[in-house]
Amino acid sequence: MSRSDQGWRMVGVLLFVGGCGGSFGVRPLDGGIGTALSLLCFLVTLAGVALVVQGKRVPLAFRIEHSRHRNLPLILHLRRRNRR
Repeated sequence: MSRSDQGWRMVGVLLFVGGCGGSFGVRPLDGGIGTALSLLCFLVTLAGVALVVQGKRVPLAFRIEHSRHRNLPLILHLRRRNRR
């Protein structure tokens, strides 16, 4: 595992711990604001779990998905299939 991958996984651990701690911190709040903050903490926790499990693949996938060339593998595959 590279240092970059370990760094992303550590960011995931920090997000996970922060999301869990934040959800316990907003429990005493009543009304809609407490619910909204709990949902936000839940999303932060899920992002942390994804980073812990996948490491640097998560930001790489986002970068590829938002790139102009995200359909390039599909286009190459279709060209190769049509050549036969």
